[in-house]
Amino acid sequence: MDKRILLTFYAFAQVNRLFGGTVKFFYKFSSVVFFLIYYTGAVYLIFNDRQALLNYFIIPFCVLILCWVLRKIIKRKRPYEVLTKHITIPENKKTGSSFPSNHSASAAVIAFACLAIHTGIGFAVFLLAVMTGISRIAVGVHYPSDIMAGFLISAAVSIAGYSLL
Repeated sequence: MDKRILLTFYAFAQVNRLFGGTVKFFYKFSSVVFFLIYYTGAVYLIFNDRQALLNYFIIPFCVLILCWVLRKIIKRKRPYEVLTKHITIPENKKTGSSFPSNHSASAAVIAFACLAIHTGIGFAVFLLAVMTGISRIAVGVHYPSDIMAGFLISAAVSIAGYSLL
């Protein structure tokens, strides 16, 4: 199922200009966009809610550490390394393990952090996080399960973190 969904997204990105262009844009620029969103939120909290600032940094840090540990343990190859007959090596190819997706986990935890500050902004950032995940599948650097794992890890750590801290 994972492979079939991946190949469907990948094939659609190859034949549909709008979808293909959109996912390539998110693939190339989502890191910069989320960096700007995250640090804008930090500046906002510095001036408006310094107490929440600690959670804003600790929770994403915990997500990144958990993802790093899982990647070291699982060592799943990326789709373009396994499905060489179906997927061409993407430009700016990523190296390292595929599971879980660091980009998706980071995007999702930033979305949850934004939700803790402002619901509307957080929802918009969450939609950007979903697009980031879809782009990672459509260019062939992640399986759908990599993306879902990143989102689930972020959700679990965020819910626990914002409940406990």
